Amino acid sequence: MAIRYSEALGIIKSVAEDKLGQEDGRDVDVVPLEDAVGRTAGEDHVSPVATPLFDASTVDGYAISSAATANATKKRPVTFIVRGAITTEEELRNGMPSSGGGIPSCFEIKTGARFPTTTTIHSLDACVRAEDVVTTAFGGQKMITVVEPIPKNANKRSAGSDIQNGERLLEKGEKIQARHIMALASAGITGVAVRRALRIAIWSNTDLQITGASVYFLIAAFRELGAYVDFKGVLEGSTDTLSKTVLQQNGNAAYDAVITTGGVSMDLKLALKTLNARIRFDDVAIEPGRSVLFATLPTPYISPLVALPGSPVATAACFRFLLVPFAMQLSGDRQSVPKILKMQAKHDCRNLSVSCPPHSDCFKHGWIQRNNRGEEYVQLGSDQKPAKVSHFAASDCWVHVPRGHTGSYKDTLVYCYPHTSGSSM
Repeated sequence: MAIRYSEALGIIKSVAEDKLGQEDGRDVDVVPLEDAVGRTAGEDHVSPVATPLFDASTVDGYAISSAATANATKKRPVTFIVRGAITTEEELRNGMPSSGGGIPSCFEIKTGARFPTTTTIHSLDACVRAEDVVTTAFGGQKMITVVEPIPKNANKRSAGSDIQNGERLLEKGEKIQARHIMALASAGITGVAVRRALRIAIWSNTDLQITGASVYFLIAAFRELGAYVDFKGVLEGSTDTLSKTVLQQNGNAAYDAVITTGGVSMDLKLALKTLNARIRFDDVAIEPGRSVLFATLPTPYISPLVALPGSPVATAACFRFLLVPFAMQLSGDRQSVPKILKMQAKHDCRNLSVSCPPHSDCFKHGWIQRNNRGEEYVQLGSDQKPAKVSHFAASDCWVHVPRGHTGSYKDTLVYCYPHTSGSSM
């Protein structure tokens, strides 16, 4: 008798938790900052400093005293002597010339460079953009003219005004994105604690001319999740040969899961029986993918074996709704949150119960659209055959139609998972 999808999902997550418990602290690696994108944070990361570390310019221009420009106009401009250029912290430590005479001093400054704290006469507290001044020279001395008041702290980023000391920049379980890398780099963090990448072995149960679409989909989909994937070839032979192959792939603990695609053969089931494997389920009330098998071997062989159906779209559905939750649980990733939307049927669609039996959880592909009021809804694809690749490839989301629906498109709310990299292939 088929088990419910919710039961199958609970089993898969429980196995992932058991496997995670056997990691013994070996599940977190520290990688260079530039290699962390796409990985899962293994711990919270907080800033060790407040940033910026110093007052800095936000533009290319001239560090000036705002007070000196208070009465500046086009008719009565204010002239500054350019005493030097500030491009690096090293130049600041070497010292800068002081002001002289009654003409205020300024310094040419680059974006991100440290603001000078003071000169002999004037406090430099603002930056005027290079394009907003007129440059001249007198007796070999470069000068600039300002024709309007420049507000205090204009184009200046104050020390400690951005990231705060102790501020959390990255939360454990977050998928690391480029925006996180920017914040970590700003805080001077060069090494990132990440969950180790999952290791997946994939076998085909038959010739690649038959299963190629499913095999290459799985390789790509797991890699989008950040996993290391080994394609092992075609799994074939007698029950004894299959037993030895399965035992070898699971027993050396080299992989977090061993995946087969191309259907569940009787020889594979016999091989698992020979190994005293526990078949957790091999009949799930889902469409498509009902025949998916999930098995675990006796300890110390801890890697589960998952045998997927032969049709490519059924393989993709089982990946998204069974294997992705397993991978996220094992990686410590946050589970994705679906959109809850209404469906809209095309005029040639029949009753929902025909394509989605109420006693099953059904997984369909479709498109998220908006009506003329700006409200989102989901449109199911017109051809949901599990062997039909073109319609699935053109879709932009997965649609989970939960068991127990009323049979009416109009009254059924569904869960929608947009096809985004690393979550809902």
